[in-house]
Amino acid sequence: MNKPVLIVLAVAVGLATLIGALVWTFGLKPIQDNESTSPRIAEENAQPLAPLVNQNIYSTGTPVMGTIENRLNITPQYNEDGVFAIVDSAHVLNLKHSPEILFYKPNGLAYVSTGQIKAKASAPEQTDKTRLNIAVSDQILDEKPEKAAMILSKNPLAKRLPLSALVKDPKTDEALIWTLNPNIEKPTQGMVNKQSIRIKNKDDDFFDVGRRIRITQLVILNPDSELESGQTVQFRIAPFDAPMSSDKQKALYQEANEGKLCEPRSQDASACAPDGSCEACAPATNSSQATP
Repeated sequence: MNKPVLIVLAVAVGLATLIGALVWTFGLKPIQDNESTSPRIAEENAQPLAPLVNQNIYSTGTPVMGTIENRLNITPQYNEDGVFAIVDSAHVLNLKHSPEILFYKPNGLAYVSTGQIKAKASAPEQTDKTRLNIAVSDQILDEKPEKAAMILSKNPLAKRLPLSALVKDPKTDEALIWTLNPNIEKPTQGMVNKQSIRIKNKDDDFFDVGRRIRITQLVILNPDSELESGQTVQFRIAPFDAPMSSDKQKALYQEANEGKLCEPRSQDASACAPDGSCEACAPATNSSQATP
């Protein structure tokens, strides 16, 4: 055997001896399956869910961004002087602005044309009532709609949940919702917890959950008296219908789709003309592009 071959063999033997010594000294072991992370052992070591004492199946959903309008339904009345309405004085006592008034057609769609309060006065022989004289368009005077609503406040960027999700603490009268955190192993089950909230805005269908609730947080939409904090329940995802548009926006879209609303000079399509016609508008290029 020649000398170079002997040198190579000697180096190989030396390296093998060194590796063996390191393994013996530091207790290194060959790589093998970690029993603690194997699927079988992980399943056996997983903490069991709380037993399903409550057998109800709850509907859940996450907050949906959109408009909440705090509306006061009013009954418009008509005489030779125009339009007026009688409301509780408490609703208009501290108003810092002149609220917009929507009028509704028999099919439930709002008129594009809206009214504004032009004067307030005490209602005759009704000390707790206020008479509102309302400025309206000729269209409203001619058609005399029977239903109207006064927009007391509006939040176009509310995190909305349906009113069905809202409950009150029987002891403190505090507003509450039930949040749900799904279980990883059993995705149809989750743990519920009671959370207090402060409601600033709500309308006939939704309330604003505010900043404390994430937009991705599942919330029980049909809570009942059987729920308890820390309880494991069964649930299903049930997205609720929450239209993004306000009644005024719906009316503008409807008029645009019917070709009755031309392209306005301003960003506010209601400034086009008091009755929603195109007489005061710039020439229309595409009526469907009217900005609500």
